Amino acid sequence: MATVTPDAYAVRPLSAERVETIRRHATAAWRAWCEQWGADEQAGSVSCRPATREDKGAAWADGAADAALAGVRIQRHNDLYASVASSLFGPLPDAHDAAPAARQVAYEAATALSRDLSRALAELAGAPGTIPSPQAFERHAGTAIVELRIAEHGGSLKALVPAASMPAPKPSRERPLTPLTQALDTQRVRMSLTVGEIAMTLGEIAQVGPGDVLPLSTRIDRPLALQLDDGSAPLSAFVGMRGRQLAVRLVSTGEHLA
Repeated sequence: MATVTPDAYAVRPLSAERVETIRRHATAAWRAWCEQWGADEQAGSVSCRPATREDKGAAWADGAADAALAGVRIQRHNDLYASVASSLFGPLPDAHDAAPAARQVAYEAATALSRDLSRALAELAGAPGTIPSPQAFERHAGTAIVELRIAEHGGSLKALVPAASMPAPKPSRERPLTPLTQALDTQRVRMSLTVGEIAMTLGEIAQVGPGDVLPLSTRIDRPLALQLDDGSAPLSAFVGMRGRQLAVRLVSTGEHLA
């Protein structure tokens, strides 16, 4: 009887945020490759989706040895080399004198593209191994498929990105609840007070100087609000002085907080 490891049927949902993160990494790798090889970035498009059972029957190869250690695999479709050649050199008949050299450069460029793409995605993977397990292609496994499609000749390059490692949940340690009165006595909050506001034109600002008196929008006979960080104002007070420091005298309190 076959033994199933505990992780074989692990459920790792592939969130929309992770799909977009993987797509951005792949797009950045494609852009960097285009800059290095002088290819037209607009000639290619990058997409990302969850793996399906239809992907299981395909042959997945290593794009780069170090990326393979992270579980990333590469699959070349249709005439990838011809597509790369077109993106680098444009239409080039086979009878052209430069055709053999162009094919060699296209092969090297396509190999570099496979390597660069797999390395860019390796940091997002978390399932080391050499061959993707059949369970990796189940919808719940969290495996992503990246496809880089080059318009000319319909060549494409696919990458398999295993689900990110998920740490085991930490055992919960229940702590006794702190009594409300004790929590209120120990919890500190920061409050702020705005004295007032003033609106001026840039011309007026340019004309003011030391000694000028600028009226604020606040009336002197109205208390000011002491505000918490969330914008609520449980207290109101008048501004004054105590010794050599500014101080406030409360005129209302937030009884509703008790």
